[in-house]
Order: sequence, then C-alpha cells, then structure tokens
Amino acid sequence: MKKITMMLAMQGIVLLFVSFAIGEIIEPDGFKELKWGMTTEQAREKGVLVGEGSKGKEFILFVGKGETVGNVEVRVGYVFYENKLGSVLLDFHKNDFSTIKRALTDKYGEPSKIEEIKNVYGNPIGVTYRWDKPNTVITLKFNQAKGDCKLVYQYKPLVMKGVEKSLKESEKAKGDL
Repeated sequence: MKKITMMLAMQGIVLLFVSFAIGEIIEPDGFKELKWGMTTEQAREKGVLVGEGSKGKEFILFVGKGETVGNVEVRVGYVFYENKLGSVLLDFHKNDFSTIKRALTDKYGEPSKIEEIKNVYGNPIGVTYRWDKPNTVITLKFNQAKGDCKLVYQYKPLVMKGVEKSLKESEKAKGDL
C-alpha cells in the first residue's frame, strides 16, 4: 500500500512539473504600446500622455489620450513610480463590463479570485475579479451602486516598492506620535 501511495505521489509531482514546463504563462508586459518600466519621457515619445500629470508623494498620474479596447471606449490613467510605468487604470461604461470580462478571461484564463462588493448594510452591490500573474495583477471591478467599471493593471516589482516605502514611512510616523 505504501509503495502504491508513494508511486502515485511521485507521478503527481512529475505531472505537476511537466504541466509547469509546458504551460505558457500569459501576462501583459504593459498596456498597448507602453511597456512596464518605461519612463515618462519614453511614454511622451509614444504620444499617449496628456498634460503634466498629477504628482503624489510616490507617483505621478498622467491621463492618457482617448483609447479603445476592442470596440470599447476607455479612459486611461498611467501611473509612474520613480518615473517608471507601474500601473494602468481604465474606466469604462457599465454596459461594456461583460465584454471586457470575457476578453480578459479568454486571454488570461479564469480569475484567481472573485470577491463580492457589499454596501454598509451587507447587501451585494458589485463584484471584483482578480487575475494574479507572476509579475502583474489584473483587477476588474464593477460597482453597480456607483455605476462604474474599472480595470487596473499593476506591475508588481514597481508597485510593491512603492507600497514598501509607504509602509516604512507610516511606521516611522507612528513612532513619532
């Protein structure tokens, strides 16, 4: 019995290894013609940034020119951390939610996490879908109460640096209080 269990376990490990070796992980390397890590100057050369950008403590947010995803019109925001593209934010009309969700699922597979959005009374008012990839997190959010839809791409290596820096500053501030 032990030999059979051991043999099945070994076959499972080999099968898992082969599936990882064969399976191709599809994840975005940016958005449209912009690639993760590009500087604001490189993005300007591509002609997609509008205006000077809103500066936060750790980032700069630029509004993008009018874009489409398939036939869906979207408003785009590009977030640069330490002058490198790290996130892309898209807003679109709620009538296009199912089109965007279907396209994401067709391209990246089933979401790794689905979470219901609830109001203060605990009633469902929307849903969030999340695709976790090795270097990118893709989040699709539909808030029926607000009537808005958002799609966010985040490049983990840059975004996490900003989060870690912010946490360190919070700890320092907490120590000063």
